[in-house]
Amino acid sequence: MEKQIHPNFKKASNIIFGTVGLGLINLFLSRDTLSYGKNLFVVVFIQLIIVALGYLVRRGYRWTKYLLLVLTFLGLTEIPSVINNLTQKPMVELINIAQTIMQIWTVVLLFKVPESLENNSTEQTHSPKSNNSLSIVGLVLLLVPILIWALWIGTFSSNPSALQAEKVEIYLSYFPTFLRGGSSISLIVVALAVSSILFTILGRKKANTIFKVVGIFVIIAGSLVLLLQLFTML
Repeated sequence: MEKQIHPNFKKASNIIFGTVGLGLINLFLSRDTLSYGKNLFVVVFIQLIIVALGYLVRRGYRWTKYLLLVLTFLGLTEIPSVINNLTQKPMVELINIAQTIMQIWTVVLLFKVPESLENNSTEQTHSPKSNNSLSIVGLVLLLVPILIWALWIGTFSSNPSALQAEKVEIYLSYFPTFLRGGSSISLIVVALAVSSILFTILGRKKANTIFKVVGIFVIIAGSLVLLLQLFTML
């Protein structure tokens, strides 16, 4: 029998899906994004991650409010840049402001869920096998950003006499053309690290012992990769 889900979870998910809709509108308003395949890929990928997060909120997973709180805080750091660009791209930046307000509204709704009802939200019981699979998916997702970082470190350590620009060029040569330049690779690392942590958290609770150990490793390593990548993007 499915447990009761507080209405705020559904309201919050609707708002999240609304921000995705605004994001798609912004995508078509930003011609520079549509002009470059790499930018389009990154934007669409991020929107898919947000849709997945909205789905998890709709299912009543209470831990999503903490993740949304962190993401909203990170989004607020972009407000000064948004204000500076308001006169150049008024429609795009107004939509960005609207998205930020909606994100704050979402967090408020989730934190307003009473603790007693929050604990009764849907966290459905799955078989250990399915939870083990989620842990494996989290591990596989984490291997990609780890490989990217290994390529970065290996490229710089194996070419000590090369100039900085030459090392970067060698590093970028490992990736498809549409991913080179800008912050595409960095955003992919962030998205995959977050995804690996989410999948592992979902599966770890009722996974077998060995997969719980794997889950602990993925959560710790994924968090370190995420923090390191965010630090390099500052």
